[in-house]
Amino acid sequence: GASQYHLDLIGIEATRMNALLLSSYFGEFSNGEPFRTVEEAALYGELYPVVVGGGTVPGHSTDAVSALVAERVGAELFVNLTAVDGVYDRDPRKHEDARLLEKISTEELLRLTVSGGFSAGTHMVIDPLAAVILHRSGIKCAVANGSKLDNLKSILRGEEFAGTLILPSGGV
Repeated sequence: GASQYHLDLIGIEATRMNALLLSSYFGEFSNGEPFRTVEEAALYGELYPVVVGGGTVPGHSTDAVSALVAERVGAELFVNLTAVDGVYDRDPRKHEDARLLEKISTEELLRLTVSGGFSAGTHMVIDPLAAVILHRSGIKCAVANGSKLDNLKSILRGEEFAGTLILPSGGV
């Protein structure tokens, strides 16, 4: 079978294809070619209202890359749209009694993510490396279901939303 490194490379290319498709949707409002580095993303952010990218290097998920970009540009809010309604106390796919956590600290996020382990292809709402970056940077995070676009509007307007609000430790 393929090594973790090669699985990461395959994943990176898949995310870059998705980013290219998304970029074509935004046309002249986005950077066109997905960024390959955090610095390139920061530069594109000065030139375009919408910046798209995918994976960058093996070992970094798109969550981690996005968190690094948010840290680099000094973002106040990190929005993670995903296939579930937010952060749960345990995997809702495996536990019927899993409870949606509406508000947690980055410290609690660290506890939840680090306990799950991580390898290529593993999926958590936010992976451990991204959680570490958000925690150290003090960036507020909103996690919500990406298929509910009205919810995204609420997040961007600073209104209540269905999902999980993750506040820098000490802010919950």
